[in-house]
Amino acid sequence: MTGKRVTLAIATALAIGSAPVVLGGTAAVAAPAPAVAATGTGTIVQEGGPLAVPSGEEGAVTTRIRVTLPAGLTGPVKARLLFPQPTWELPDVDTPAYEPVTPTCAVNGGTFWPCPWDSPGNEVMFPATEAATTLTYDIRVDADSRAAVMGNLTATLEVTDGAGAVIGSGPVAFRFAKGTPEDYRRTTVLARDKAGVLWQHESTGLPDKPLKARQRIGGGWNTYTASTGAARTSRRASAGATSATWSSAPGSSSGVRSCWSGTTSAST
Repeated sequence: MTGKRVTLAIATALAIGSAPVVLGGTAAVAAPAPAVAATGTGTIVQEGGPLAVPSGEEGAVTTRIRVTLPAGLTGPVKARLLFPQPTWELPDVDTPAYEPVTPTCAVNGGTFWPCPWDSPGNEVMFPATEAATTLTYDIRVDADSRAAVMGNLTATLEVTDGAGAVIGSGPVAFRFAKGTPEDYRRTTVLARDKAGVLWQHESTGLPDKPLKARQRIGGGWNTYTASTGAARTSRRASAGATSATWSSAPGSSSGVRSCWSGTTSAST
């Protein structure tokens, strides 16, 4: 009899634990699990440290921010990148301060999408994503030569839970430096030697090596009377100057004369 009582007690306990019922015989349906609040603060790390951004024709560079969420957090997570108020000025005073930068962003290795920094409030809103142990936010930056004036720039990544409570915050740094100016911002030197050969020297835009190796255009240039440049205006040129002209009497052999688009110089 003792064995039967024990068996009955165990069977009853299993029935109650495995098939909860309510009056009327209908099985109870569990409600969806609510989001769980964080038990601590998350950590935010910019992999590789501050992102070095060349300002010129080098192309885009990418930084990744890795976010470790507090233990036990569930539900949606949002993030936004807050940029400081600009302290620099661009050559065109009416141009938005962050306009020289073309950024794109991605969440958890997904598709990149345009995320301009000069939106209202100078902030980028990332789409919400479900909480996980680790989240990643990628920021790809392509900057033109005007962005060099931005220098050392530090933004703040702020992460919030579904209720809007801040669960993590950390710096995201960018280091803008001069790169190779775009070709239309550089100047070109044309030079004629005594033999009448015309050479072209493209500019690099770099102070330590201002010119690329020369390229031969053609011969017979010791009999010309005039030559006019047609390049776009150089940023170093004075306002309104787009080219320079020099002339020589037919058959003259006066050494080498050079011409910069936007400014003029001569050497013999």
